[in-house]
Amino acid sequence: MARIAGINIPPQQHSEIGLTAIFGIGRTRARKICEACGIA
Repeated sequence: MARIAGINIPPQQHSEIGLTAIFGIGRTRARKICEACGIA
């Protein structure tokens, strides 16, 4: 399980959806983060 900014990112979810568990990150920003990192 990944932990970013003190938040556990759920391993059973797609990375884009899991990032939305962090306050302030919505679907659009999560998509941009994944694209910038080269994550599908």
